[in-house]
Amino acid sequence: MSGELNMSGGAHKDASIDDLLLPDGVHNHEEEEGRDSPSAGSITTDVVVIPNNEVNGYVPTTNIDDVAINMIPDGMNPVLDNVIASFELGIDIDPKTIAFNLRNCEYNPRKHNCAVIRFTSPTKATCHIYRNGKVMINGAYTIELAKKIGKKIVKLVRRITHNPSIKFINFKVENMIASVDVRFPIRLERLAYDHSAYATYEPELSSGLYFRLFDPKLVIMIYVSGKISFIGGKTLDDISKAFCSIYPLLTQYKD
Repeated sequence: MSGELNMSGGAHKDASIDDLLLPDGVHNHEEEEGRDSPSAGSITTDVVVIPNNEVNGYVPTTNIDDVAINMIPDGMNPVLDNVIASFELGIDIDPKTIAFNLRNCEYNPRKHNCAVIRFTSPTKATCHIYRNGKVMINGAYTIELAKKIGKKIVKLVRRITHNPSIKFINFKVENMIASVDVRFPIRLERLAYDHSAYATYEPELSSGLYFRLFDPKLVIMIYVSGKISFIGGKTLDDISKAFCSIYPLLTQYKD
């Protein structure tokens, strides 16, 4: 059915572990340069829980019926753009040791209390390794790819520390971001006026309208062009249901 999540991605050549490790006797001093890096938690959303009250005949919930699903054209599916995930290594880690022995890695304690690794394959992703062994992954476009990057981190840290007890445990999806184009322009001002309990639109600050769902807890960014972004989902089902919920409403505001 339409509304299901599309997780297709391009093929990427994966870099080997040896390619990422620096040769013996060679250390990475990049952390001294203090280069800025994006935070793993930079793409997050503060979701407001809206009371379950009906406004103008619409309740922002994901109790979807067949009529709503059948309104969505075939092939119109949200595409997963980013998965922010975390896991644990099971032991404390020295971020400086990690940064000294890896390419594309930095440690600048004045800006980050963690080692920051930038991967270019299998996708462009940023990983933050904290002293307590927690790792944040930002940039994977599927859950499986986030797990693959996490397991690569485990292999790298094992090689650097010579500690086989390092594990890949407590994997958790923190945030999922997806997008879709509904292929028609939307009257954002009217949508915001009619559904002010759930919608926020301030064109002088942002070109998008924020629409908050409370079940699941996520934010939908709606643009006048018809492009839609879903921010804050925890599962693929969250995003699919959110799209099936919002699409029938958007059709009422075609420009």
